Amino acid sequence: MSIEKPLLMLAAILSGVTAGLIGYLIGEHVYVLFIFPFILLLIGTVLYLFFLRFFGATKALGRAWGGLIMGLTILLTFHYVEYSVFRSNVIAKIEAAHSASRTSAALSIDAFLRDRTGLGGFMGFLKYQQSQFRPFSWSLTRDNKIIRTFAFYLRRKTAWLYLMGEASVLLGGGFVAGLVSKRCLRWNAQQDEESRLV
Repeated sequence: MSIEKPLLMLAAILSGVTAGLIGYLIGEHVYVLFIFPFILLLIGTVLYLFFLRFFGATKALGRAWGGLIMGLTILLTFHYVEYSVFRSNVIAKIEAAHSASRTSAALSIDAFLRDRTGLGGFMGFLKYQQSQFRPFSWSLTRDNKIIRTFAFYLRRKTAWLYLMGEASVLLGGGFVAGLVSKRCLRWNAQQDEESRLV
């Protein structure tokens, strides 16, 4: 077996996990609905190109599948970090309020998710999160006065549609990034060569 496939997988997973973590940290402070998946994709693509250049992957289809895996890894990492933070916060609250052990608090969370969604753990959290009312609003201002406000609400069907759109952007964009990565790497190599000549 060629060493290229494991290196592509490593590049895809490393860039996806790193982009998902960075994206979560950014999203904690600034999350712009409909734009943020593209920000995640940009972070992941930059990291993926760096790893591809470092590992020297050559086959276009392999790079494209690696990009798809990168997109899936970004999506899963971002939402799994959300789940981990949610779980950690709720466990701390249960421990403080009921003097419960960490294990019984964790079991309480799973029982709650199973009761609300029929699923426990990460998948139960995703389903529960999509059922919650999440408002997003934007305001236009002029002379420090709000002149117009736009609101969009994610809940149930719209939340699932948004999650599917997010997945489409990350997986499709990752696949395309893998396909065009050879051109980007070639352009970057030319820039390096020209800077050395100057």
